[in-house]
Amino acid sequence: MKKRYVVQLSGVEREQLEGLVKRGRGPPVVAVTPKCCCGRTKANAEVEQIRQRCVCEGFPAVLERRQRSRVLDSEGEARLVSIVCSEPPAGHAW
Repeated sequence: MKKRYVVQLSGVEREQLEGLVKRGRGPPVVAVTPKCCCGRTKANAEVEQIRQRCVCEGFPAVLERRQRSRVLDSEGEARLVSIVCSEPPAGHAW
């Protein structure tokens, strides 16, 4: 299968990546380069997403974790906690 996103790192970027891998701080980044991912298993879709992000957004974007948006606001979270901490309805358990 032909790769849609081919990652080409500069010498400095490659050194930075290899330094992270040596220190054990680069799990999502490890799959970007074939040299670093030998012997490690990653889902093909995840590897493709990392490659796409590296090509489209740049190498620094791959090093940073994405901020996830909150699904519940503080009121929704409080309501969910109160429901879970209450007694379950008759005939149900949680």
